[in-house]
Amino acid sequence: MKTSIRTIGVALLVLSAFVGFAAAESPDAGSTWSTAKPFTADDGVYTFVDGTLGPADSVDMWKSTTPDVGDTLYVYLNSGAYNKGVAAEMFDGNHALMQRVKKGDKVHNDETLDAEPVYVKVSGSSGDGDYTFALSRNV
Repeated sequence: MKTSIRTIGVALLVLSAFVGFAAAESPDAGSTWSTAKPFTADDGVYTFVDGTLGPADSVDMWKSTTPDVGDTLYVYLNSGAYNKGVAAEMFDGNHALMQRVKKGDKVHNDETLDAEPVYVKVSGSSGDGDYTFALSRNV
């Protein structure tokens, strides 16, 4: 009987640790300029960043300090998120909109970074689920 109670206690402890870990994972990025989650954007390749817009999460803000002023940048969004109406917007360090990828609302103002860092804001409705954005960086 004591073994059963210990086993149940350990199982509950492990389960609560997993629940705490899952709660820490959502949201996966900040929702403001100041809480943006950093990522690295290497030169000459596509950098893929995965995230989730969960039940209480409609905006994820990401930032990268690796692109330099004058670099050419393009943002892309996976088709599943795109078809749900999720938007991926890229901003320069002055918070000026450079590009938006959204079904029915695409914007391409600029591809040259004028001020560091570069921000990517992914937004949609709460619970839109998984997304992947890609950033292309060329020096």
